[in-house]
Amino acid sequence: MNIKKYNLALDFMKNKSQNKIIGRVGEIESMLWHITLSTDEITQTIGNLSPVFYAEIKEGIFVRDDGSENNSITILDNSNGIIEYKPNKRLFAKPGRLKNCYFALEKTASSNGVTLGPLDQLIERTSTQSFEIIVEKDAMQDNIELESFEPTINELKQYLEDNLGDSVAISTQALQNAEAAQERMDNLESQIDDNNLITTILSEGWQKYKLTNDEGIAKIFPTNVTKLSNFNETGYFYVDSTAANKLTDVPLAQGFLLENRKLITGNTVEQTIRYFNQDNGEECREFFRYGSSTWRETASVLGSQTYTDNSYKKTVIWSGSSYFLDTHIFSWDSAKVRNGVLLEFSRYAPGTGVLDYGYIEYFFSKEYLVQNNNKATWVPMPGATDGAKKTIRLTPSSVSGDLSNGQAPSTSYALRKISTF
Repeated sequence: MNIKKYNLALDFMKNKSQNKIIGRVGEIESMLWHITLSTDEITQTIGNLSPVFYAEIKEGIFVRDDGSENNSITILDNSNGIIEYKPNKRLFAKPGRLKNCYFALEKTASSNGVTLGPLDQLIERTSTQSFEIIVEKDAMQDNIELESFEPTINELKQYLEDNLGDSVAISTQALQNAEAAQERMDNLESQIDDNNLITTILSEGWQKYKLTNDEGIAKIFPTNVTKLSNFNETGYFYVDSTAANKLTDVPLAQGFLLENRKLITGNTVEQTIRYFNQDNGEECREFFRYGSSTWRETASVLGSQTYTDNSYKKTVIWSGSSYFLDTHIFSWDSAKVRNGVLLEFSRYAPGTGVLDYGYIEYFFSKEYLVQNNNKATWVPMPGATDGAKKTIRLTPSSVSGDLSNGQAPSTSYALRKISTF
């Protein structure tokens, strides 16, 4: 049928508040979702990953649909990240708001003949920002009065008495048993409705995975753990400063939030540590590792700024004044050059010395140093009407002058400074 068609634009980084699905209790085969995936509003290729739908149906309780049960997920355009999803009727079993719904792209490892759960097989996974599903009440739920079956039953009894004689007692008993069984079924159904229970049939194929405690907050970290690499329970844990001081393999001895994730079969987990500073967000830091490997720090705002500042910090290799002859060679460590080399010149009067004007600075990129390795480069001097220039030869790790730089009219200018950055 698929009368209700929704277009969802889901981004892996940016939240889009307009993404919302509205349905009613009892929706069956009535919807079709057309989803376009992006990362920071740039088309996201699906590649060899598999799209999976998740929804939080109750606080801390998630369900998972990978399309294997009823072919509900179809990839329409892999390169442009377009998929189609037919929502399961279980989402519309009761009224309410499902605020934490999202799609994930996942890749699983080979099971090698071992039966594994979906999360135990994951080796790659990323998820979109959340969207909301609103399930409104419907007349089908708790509001339809059914006519009494008593007249029909009485008519059947009379017919049996009139036409079957002695067998009516057996038939009557059978009807009474049927009525009693129906009453028990009605009572059981009422109990299920009153306690908001999900039947086994409805929950078949759903994944129940508890990452936090019953209140939705981080679980308690054991106080007897001294080595974090030996702790492989999956989930979120708050480690206070007392417990953190007992650990011998953490980056900092202070309280943190721990996230443990199992990627493949076995007990090894991927661990992420997040340190928080309530007064200065720039000092919040995040570290991650797999198993007992070395911790790696995720770039922070403060760290990124420092890296940027250092990338544009000049290092002076030489300063003074020189005609810059072929015997003048200046060297540097090429591994420490991030961007390139700067050469500064100014006016010079033979017999007098350097003049404090006519300055100019030339920049030569790292790519230029490689492409024109040790080739003669002519550098024109500012304001010169007599064709004055300097001839230089650059390599990735040095620069040298030329004999012609000591001859007029080039002697009207001098090299003043060499810097890398």
